[in-house]
Amino acid sequence: MNAHSLLMLQIATMLAVGLSGGYFARKLGFPAVIGELLGGVILGPTVFGAVAPAASTWLFPNIADVNSGRDALVRFSILFFLLAAGMEVDLSLLRTERLRIVWTSGMGIAIPFLSGLLAVFLFPALWEPSAAGSKLWFAIFLGTALSISALPVTARILLELNLLRERVGMVIMASAMMNDLIGWTLFALLLDHMNPATGTGNSLFGRLAAVIGLFILFLTVGRQAVQHLLKRLNTGRLPPVPLEIGLGMTLMLCASALVEALGVHPVFGAFMVGIAFGQPAEKRLPAQEAVYGVVMGFFAPLYFVSVGMKANFVTHLRLPLVLMVIAIACVGKIGGGYLGARIGKMRGREAVAVGFGLNSRGAMEMVLASVALDKHLIDEAMFVALVLMALVTSAISGPMLRRLLHPSAQTEKGSL
Repeated sequence: MNAHSLLMLQIATMLAVGLSGGYFARKLGFPAVIGELLGGVILGPTVFGAVAPAASTWLFPNIADVNSGRDALVRFSILFFLLAAGMEVDLSLLRTERLRIVWTSGMGIAIPFLSGLLAVFLFPALWEPSAAGSKLWFAIFLGTALSISALPVTARILLELNLLRERVGMVIMASAMMNDLIGWTLFALLLDHMNPATGTGNSLFGRLAAVIGLFILFLTVGRQAVQHLLKRLNTGRLPPVPLEIGLGMTLMLCASALVEALGVHPVFGAFMVGIAFGQPAEKRLPAQEAVYGVVMGFFAPLYFVSVGMKANFVTHLRLPLVLMVIAIACVGKIGGGYLGARIGKMRGREAVAVGFGLNSRGAMEMVLASVALDKHLIDEAMFVALVLMALVTSAISGPMLRRLLHPSAQTEKGSL
């Protein structure tokens, strides 16, 4: 079998496994990403490589051309996924419930961040060898990793429960959005600082200024220009959907290349373009739905299967590390969200629901862990711990929100 045929067979197998895993996960009431990741674990060295090593080597041999092609497609997949995730951001939410959002998002970042910092310094041996280089910077990385939420998963859960337009749903969504924006900005800066070989040689303050400048540009002038173009395309004679999709893809690639040239990971550029294109649920464009369908039907399953294949989840499983990461993640995020909501004068049951809504890490945490592993910022054991934490927090978030806010809701049919 030649290299092109083998590459196509690999992609087809990964996609089939991912779609099947996502389907069964949704049938059981879990987010599809859980099934996609578990499909990758089965297809990778953890199961397939251990049970049938000869067949695994035949399907995934170490051939440079094939590996390069597959890796390139996976890298594009992560950009498309972050583009779709950015489209879920509704900036209009920031104009309502301002006080509660400020307190909830602030506490939802600060407490998990501080929990990560303290855990590294209180239990230094637990984090080796990932923290061997610089304990301080690893502690900041862990705090950042524990601070983000999973905006797409949270949006889908709230949508299924018809809570997206209610006060508690708006607070959860807007706070999760702010958590993700701040967390990914911090991660983009840390990525370059902790791995100078990938940097541009600019100072940390220079990169910070560049990221903040790009962020402001995309959310003001950039968003207005994109929305104006979308309006013009929808009033023209040509079919708007292909043009809108083409415009989105072009801007995504240009923005990704720009931020990477500045020493920031390209996913940040894709995420910002997604925000610029995003529309509230009642105004979603057909092109946005089309992009969403292609991403969730092809790119997302392919990417998360590849995440599951990255490490041996048995060989690299360190149970004390996994339990510690899950514990500080849940205590920090649920406690932070609850405290912020209570300071914002929300009722006790609603405040607890806000904490659980923000606690879902889902696909966003897996993306962060995968990027950190690729850049050699963490080892396989830490990667496994972060991915398992994302799985556990995503699995408990939906049921707890249903129990707290909508006890009569039917089992969730699926989400990102």
